[in-house]
Amino acid sequence: GLRHYGPMAQEFYNAFGKDAHGTIGNDTTINQANMEGVMMIMIKALEERTAKQAGEIAILKTRNEELAALIQANKKMQEEWAVLMQELKKNDTGKPGIKNNPVKEDDIMAAK
Repeated sequence: GLRHYGPMAQEFYNAFGKDAHGTIGNDTTINQANMEGVMMIMIKALEERTAKQAGEIAILKTRNEELAALIQANKKMQEEWAVLMQELKKNDTGKPGIKNNPVKEDDIMAAK
């Protein structure tokens, strides 16, 4: 035969039958009007949650784009830094305050 799946009256009553306004229904039957009312409330709540999440997603996408731009700028700065460090190493004699000026040994001998 056909099998029907649906909510149990006890579960429905425990979830929705008692609230701050009182008690409605019982734990052995489910009133169709109550079921429809609960479903409409759930649909409304899901729509509100979906709209809120859509807003949060838009904010996160914008922030993600900002972070991607910062990462790209950081990579460019790292590349520029590496070039500058290479240039510094080429010009550094290792002695504080003295820069490497390519001087030929012949120039030193001529100065004596």
